[in-house]
Amino acid sequence: MISHIISALLAFLTLFIAFVHTGEVFLLGLAILLLVFFAVVLIYNIILTKSLQIDISMKNSSVSNKNMLINIDISNPSPLPITNGIIKFRVSNPGFGVKDTFVKKFTAGSGTSSLVFELGSDYCGRFDVNIDHVRIYDLLGLSYKNAVKKYVKSVYLYPAFKPYDKVTEVRRVNYEKERYFSNRKSPVLSEILQYREYQPGDNLRHINWKLSDRYDELLVREFDTPTDNQVLITFDITNDNLKTKNMVFSTLMSVSTAYLKNGIFHQVGWYRGNKGTAFMNMFASADLYETMKMIFDDDKGEDTSGMMYLLKSGVLSKYAKVVYITNKQDDIMTREFVLHDNVEPVILDEVS
Repeated sequence: MISHIISALLAFLTLFIAFVHTGEVFLLGLAILLLVFFAVVLIYNIILTKSLQIDISMKNSSVSNKNMLINIDISNPSPLPITNGIIKFRVSNPGFGVKDTFVKKFTAGSGTSSLVFELGSDYCGRFDVNIDHVRIYDLLGLSYKNAVKKYVKSVYLYPAFKPYDKVTEVRRVNYEKERYFSNRKSPVLSEILQYREYQPGDNLRHINWKLSDRYDELLVREFDTPTDNQVLITFDITNDNLKTKNMVFSTLMSVSTAYLKNGIFHQVGWYRGNKGTAFMNMFASADLYETMKMIFDDDKGEDTSGMMYLLKSGVLSKYAKVVYITNKQDDIMTREFVLHDNVEPVILDEVS
């Protein structure tokens, strides 16, 4: 665009200098006409862009499609078309270290036009899309106006998952306690140690609603032994191989989906660094997708070793089964699993 403006100014100066040297009024008229025309198209472009209505939307997608869609709807009330437009946006995936910049040209007629841009990726995760500007140029490309200056939104690309056929019947780990309490009339098989504030991942059935209403906060019963056959799915990731990291997320969704299809309530837990550990309840596939969003939001492209944290905290003992997904074999962890026979490791081989 700058080159077009410079060319127009040079043409005007050339005509004006020629008029000064020759005194030909015709040359002065051409120079003034060129200047007026440039001013008219500039004013027209400003008026046009002020009347435009631009709506930008994006869609989450599965990695099986390997693309995300950016939809730009342009409403142009002017009878004249937009002959040239440019959209510039930056895309980054912090978890996988993906960064790229795109510049796309488009045209749009009068009325309503819909533009669709596809962003492809081999990896899942959260993609931050920063639209720097949407520029509309005049008919000759001599000037432009920013129709949209800034637009920032995150869109999620979920991993593809495959059928997982290793869903086994969950065994009870508190059978000794059950036998001890078998003669009690109460259906509760565990003794209540205390009440505490609700934390994400707590079983909703353990909330004391009357007590919570009295103190105006959610309070849950804390038991000394497990009260059900709860399953935990957790994972560790290393970032030295992005393909296997992608496989960890894919396997996580595959295992969780398999349990949901078999009607098995479970939790997904992961390490969040300074934020501790999160535990989310999985009742339906919608819960899984929301959980994946949280996992992607936490992913900063760093290695995580949450399993060791869970082992040290002792929280794993309350679960009947723990499915542990990792993309790296660890001798220390392997020795720990001998002491925790409720842990089922799923180790993914490195992909070159």
